[in-house]
Amino acid sequence: MSYIFISHSSKDKVYARKLVDDLGKHGFQAWIDDSIDYGDRWWRTVVKALLECSAVLVVMTPQAEESDWVEKEILLANKKGKPIFPLLLRGEEFPIFVNVEYVNVLDGRLPPDNFYKRLSRIVVPRISTPSQPTSQPTAGKPTPSSQQAPAVGLLKCPQCGLPFKTQGNLDEHIANWHPGSLSVSKREFVYQPTTTDRLYKCRWCGLPFKTQADLNRHIFSWHPTSQPIPSPSQLLKTNNTLKSPVLDNFKLILSGIIGAEPASISLRSRLTEDLGMDELDYVELIMAVEDDYGIEIPEAVVGDLTGEFKLKTVQDWVNYLSKI
Repeated sequence: MSYIFISHSSKDKVYARKLVDDLGKHGFQAWIDDSIDYGDRWWRTVVKALLECSAVLVVMTPQAEESDWVEKEILLANKKGKPIFPLLLRGEEFPIFVNVEYVNVLDGRLPPDNFYKRLSRIVVPRISTPSQPTSQPTAGKPTPSSQQAPAVGLLKCPQCGLPFKTQGNLDEHIANWHPGSLSVSKREFVYQPTTTDRLYKCRWCGLPFKTQADLNRHIFSWHPTSQPIPSPSQLLKTNNTLKSPVLDNFKLILSGIIGAEPASISLRSRLTEDLGMDELDYVELIMAVEDDYGIEIPEAVVGDLTGEFKLKTVQDWVNYLSKI
C-alpha cells in the first residue's frame, strides 16, 4: 500500500501526529518515526521507509532546518525523485525549496482541502470520492475504453511468469521460449511498478525486478552466458577459492546503487574517495546486500550514518562476504 513519509524535527512531534490523523481522515496512510524501536537498526528502518514511500511531507521549522536527519531525508528524497510537499509550520521556507510551492500551516493549522487534492494526484487515497454516473454504452458499439487494454499492469507469461509491457512482446516470447504451449497467451495482468519503487533493471533485456536476488535469478535463467554471477545460495556455499564470483556479485549490487558499470569497479576502489558514495548510498548498499544474501549485517561490522564507514573499500566488503 502506498504511504506518505513525514519528515520533521523531534521538537515538532505533536504537530506531526496531528498531521498523521488528518491525513488518515482524507484517506492517506502516513509514516513517522515514533513507532520504531531505536535499536542498532533504527536508521536503516527510516531509510527503508523513505525509499518505499510514494511522497514526502516536510514540516519546516527552524528546528527541522538544523536537524541533520531532516536534511538527510530531504537529500535522499530528492535523489530518488520522490515528490516533496513542504509545509511551513514556523520560521521561513528552506532555501532548498526555493522553487517548490509550499503550504502555509503557521500556528499549527492543518493543510487546506486543495492541498489534499494536489496530494491525491500523486498518492491514491484509500477513500475515494463518489464518481459521477457514467452513461451506458450503446449495445453493439464498444466504447473507446473497451477497445484498449487497461493502462495499468504488465502482461505475465502463463508458462514462466516473466512480465512484458505489450501483448506483442509476450507473444514473441512464448513463440521463442514456449513453442509447445498456447499460440496466444492469456491476458493476465500483474503488479505494475510505479516510478517511486526501487527497481533493479536487467542490463541485457531491460526487465525490472524488485530485489537484487530476483535479478540474479533472472540473469542465471535467461542470460547464462552474459556474466558468471552466482546465486546467493551458491555464494553461501563457496570456499576461499571462489572469491572472484563474490566480487562479481558485489560489483553488480554496487553498480546498481551508484549507477556505474561493474567493469569500472575494482577491489581497491574506495567507496567515498573513488566511487563518490555518501552516507545514504552506504545505507542502500547495506540493505541491498542484506536482501541479496538473506542476512542481517550487524552495526558493529558496517558502522552507521552517525559515524564513519567501517567497510571502506570493495576489498573490505569482499573479505567480509567471503567469510559468511
